[in-house]
Amino acid sequence: MQTCLPHASIKFLRDLSENNSKAWFDDNRKRYERDLKKPARALIATINAGLDDVAPGFVTPPNKAISRINRDIRFSKDKTPYHTHVWAAFMDQSTDKRSAAGFYVGIRLDEVGIGAGCWMPPKPAIDHLRTRIAAEHTVLQGILDGLDPAFGDLRGESYKRVPKPFPKDHPAATWLKLKGMHLARTYAPGMATEPDFAERVVDQFVQLKAFVDFISGGLRGA
Repeated sequence: MQTCLPHASIKFLRDLSENNSKAWFDDNRKRYERDLKKPARALIATINAGLDDVAPGFVTPPNKAISRINRDIRFSKDKTPYHTHVWAAFMDQSTDKRSAAGFYVGIRLDEVGIGAGCWMPPKPAIDHLRTRIAAEHTVLQGILDGLDPAFGDLRGESYKRVPKPFPKDHPAATWLKLKGMHLARTYAPGMATEPDFAERVVDQFVQLKAFVDFISGGLRGA
């Protein structure tokens, strides 16, 4: 059972960050498969096993949970072809992923991030969620108050004005303006190679479960 990333995974990401080109990657493809792809998928499988005990509807196959290493550079000024991090999302499997909430973990060279939320869902879904937030904002506030303060405030890309039909002075105006919403906290990068990493990730997901359930139900109009 893979409970953390080996140091070889971090070494590969560091080397890739210094040699981010197709030629270098092609020369090191076997190393990528051995040192990063295989152990990362095994780690996600271990996290899934823990998640299955608390939120089975969010268990996501490793090959779907982990984002592709290839960057989409079509509309980016940065033309480096590869990501230099590991990013995995565990999404609500009962709905279309574009309208789903979920948990995530990101492993970068400078930090580890753990969080949850929804990312720019389509209008029907975010409208459902706003309706729930407007009606149950005190419930959401209670959930947020119960979390470790290290997760910070609920955040995301925001409109300048509160969308109709909600009044601009609604008590939850700041949340209603959000186009998507998430919570996240960060750790030192070395956490990813510690033997209890998978367990600590699941522990944070357990803390975030009530928040994810609220957001997920809202997106579905439940």
